[in-house]
Amino acid sequence: GSSDNNIFKIEQNELKLATIPNYEGQNYQIRVRSTDRGGLFTENAINFKLPQSIVVSPKNIIENVPASSTVASISLNYFNADDSYEFYLLPNSVYSDNVKFGVRNNLLIINESPDYETKKSYYLGIAARNKLNGTVFEKEVMISIQDTNEKPSKLEISQSTINRNTQQNNVIATLRGIDPDLGSSFSYQISDDNSLDNLSRFSILQDKLIINSTISDIDETIFNLKIRKIDSLGAYHDEIVSFNVIDAVTINNNFISENIPIGFTIANISTTELPQKGTKNFSLFSELDAPDNKFFSIEGNKLKTLVPVDFENKSSYNIKIKASDLFGK
Repeated sequence: GSSDNNIFKIEQNELKLATIPNYEGQNYQIRVRSTDRGGLFTENAINFKLPQSIVVSPKNIIENVPASSTVASISLNYFNADDSYEFYLLPNSVYSDNVKFGVRNNLLIINESPDYETKKSYYLGIAARNKLNGTVFEKEVMISIQDTNEKPSKLEISQSTINRNTQQNNVIATLRGIDPDLGSSFSYQISDDNSLDNLSRFSILQDKLIINSTISDIDETIFNLKIRKIDSLGAYHDEIVSFNVIDAVTINNNFISENIPIGFTIANISTTELPQKGTKNFSLFSELDAPDNKFFSIEGNKLKTLVPVDFENKSSYNIKIKASDLFGK
């Protein structure tokens, strides 16, 4: 009985398939020779059936299961009743995903918590060794990761300051949600938290945070607000955001008539600071910070032109003005 020897090969003490058999589960007859150092040998005829397949069940894993969790069982859907098999993973050099898993008896263990957004499937090489005759059967198995809805993780705001002179119904920030689930959409609402004041001063329209009342006459320096971000499936994340009230430099005119003379006063400069904070000195930032500043000068609280204004040469200017107290702050 050696008619099937060409289907198999021996590597050290393991009997392996050399070619893909016509079908699994059939009877095979092989003859194996064992030779000692002196050249003496003995031969044995072996009759056996190959398992039809290695079965891993289930073949999908819910994302975020804890590391070291048992995620599947391994079995053979055909084997001789008298045979005993052990299961193991093939070398990582062939199946790189194998390093993410382990095998304990007939159980498949995942070594780290899976994340669907990072990796959606794993390809594993699993082997079954017959403990009685050393026959090894190998199979590639695909394990899929099942996506779950994860709650939003973070809230970003476009800015965290409010000018003291901001008028009611102005947009003070744009909201942006961060979510582990790709392509998520969000709605936003102000959480009712009694530990935070001034909730009635704000409202949200779509992704815009709006101030409901003017704060120019209020000596407050910071607002704390709890905002809830909700994804399309109802999972949510609450986050407290803080807005610092800052005193802004303002001008009473944003338009310049063409062909006005050099040295003409085009605007008065002021700040939104409360009067009790004292007077301010105004100056222009350097041209490195604001190139258009070279076209203007400041005398006291007056913004004046340094060059002729010609609409055809330049139709708009962007300037930066700073205000400091008597101590330069």
